[in-house]
This record gives sequence, structure tokens and C-alpha cells, in this order.
Amino acid sequence: PLAIYTLAFALSRNQSNLKFDFCATLLLISAVADNLTGHHLLGLAALPKGNTVYPVDPNTIELSRSASVVNYFGNWITEPGLAEARQFENLERLLQRRDFNWSADAGPRPDLAKLAIDGNSHTRWRTVRPQQPGDWFSVEFDRVVPVVKMVFSVRAAPSDYSRGFKIYPITEEGEEAPAEAFSPWLGPLQWTADGYPYFGRTTMVIVDLPQQLNLRGFKLEQTANAKFDWTISEIKLWKLPSEDRS
Repeated sequence: PLAIYTLAFALSRNQSNLKFDFCATLLLISAVADNLTGHHLLGLAALPKGNTVYPVDPNTIELSRSASVVNYFGNWITEPGLAEARQFENLERLLQRRDFNWSADAGPRPDLAKLAIDGNSHTRWRTVRPQQPGDWFSVEFDRVVPVVKMVFSVRAAPSDYSRGFKIYPITEEGEEAPAEAFSPWLGPLQWTADGYPYFGRTTMVIVDLPQQLNLRGFKLEQTANAKFDWTISEIKLWKLPSEDRS
């Protein structure tokens, strides 16, 4: 009824305003239909209702605003309870010396690599030139370390985040596993209070792995160009709580 009333109002307007009113009416009808049916007419997604927990039904996943996030990271992010389980406060921070020791290497500027793992957020490794495909940074642990979340802080150089990269896990057998690709980098995986995934700020380089991995190290490889350096101020790691190995 609201859409019909609006259409009647638009038709009663003078000719000069008719085109604008018709477009506004079409958008209104589309929005009403979206919310009633969960389908798109003009690409407008229905908003989450009430305390709906993501994921809902498959049709809503496909047509929701979160669909692009699922397509980017993969269907694993729709697992029930994952949004809460991956919050920082529900994970265990891994600390150098207590949980592992490590070494770092990089190309270019291997002489600066240690500054990304020195525990000082005011120092940083950087390419000292515009980032480009083929730049890399790697770490090696002195033991097997369980890792589920990684932070590559850029701290005081927010323009120097990687525009696209791959992470190559080094397994406990010392072999390089298939890469997790984030190219282009669209932002970290985050969730709304209702459990809907969305992209965080691109300057926050936070990587959630699909599952916890036992690593002897990992390598990052740059896949994109930018006019800014690639910087890592500090690498921080988290694992699942000791009683939760899923």
C-alpha cells in the first residue's frame, strides 16, 4: 500500500519532477519487495532482522550483503559459533620466548627483517621502495607452533599495508603447504553483533586461517603493486584455547 500511494503521488506531480519521482518510487518498491521476499530486484539486499544469527538459510546467504565476504574467504566462515570463537578475547596469545623463538628473513631488506619480530611496535621491517609482486617475508620457529590467527601490524605507517599477498604455511614436517591467497587484500574478516561477516579496514592486516595449523614457519609473498612501501611493524599470533583444537 505504501508503494502504491507513493506511485500515485509521483504521477500527480508535474512533468519536470516525474522522472525523479518515478525512480524514487521504483527504489521504494524494490526495497519493500526485498524485505518481504529476501530477493533482489535492483541489487538491494534485505537487512538482517532482529537477533538473526549468521548463517541463516542458503538463499539469504547468497543474496545478503555478506555474500561477497563468503565468496572471498570461503564457506568455512559460515560455521555456527565461529564469529564468537575467533574473537581475540576467546583466543590465546602466543608469546615469544614463552611459546617459541623465531627468526625472520625478507626480500628486499633482509637486514630489517628482525624489526618485525623484536617485540617493539615502534620499529618495522619495510621494503624501502614501492611494494611490488615478488617481495617476501618469512619466519621460522624453533619448534612446532599452533596458529589460527595472525596480525601483521603496520602501526604508524597505515598507508604501507600489503595490497595483496599469499601466505605459505611451513608444516611441522618442514614442507611448504598450498598458499592461502588474499589478493587483492580487501580487509580482515570481522563479524557484526548478530554474527554477520564483513570486511574490516584494509589497514588492519589480520588473517584468520580456516583451521588451526601446526607450523614450523610461514612465508608471505606480495602479489600486488602500490606506490607505498610494504611494512610490517610487528607480527602477532594467536591459537585456539588449549581445550579447543577444532
